[in-house]
Amino acid sequence: MWFHNMPRAANDPWFHKAVVTVRFAILPSGEIDPPRVTASSGRDSYDHHALEAIRQAGPFDPLPAGDSHPLLFCIRFGYHVEDDEWKPKPPDLFPPTGQAPDKP
Repeated sequence: MWFHNMPRAANDPWFHKAVVTVRFAILPSGEIDPPRVTASSGRDSYDHHALEAIRQAGPFDPLPAGDSHPLLFCIRFGYHVEDDEWKPKPPDLFPPTGQAPDKP
């Protein structure tokens, strides 16, 4: 669903490195809980497209019998980004002397 109805703005060479983060849940019935943008790309058409891609992907098959908890997801969608630009950065385990390391 990601490539379906890609916004025209996604081909805009002037707007690079846009990333939108969306959270949602797949309920035991296979239905998708309404997705929510947790970090905007800064461009409404990109954010809307990511939400629609998730909505259109469902419903899924029901979860296995006895599985009464929803499956929680938080996904980052990137537009015009290089692979290394949008992936989470590992914590700095060896900071300069006198500074505490970032918590993992």
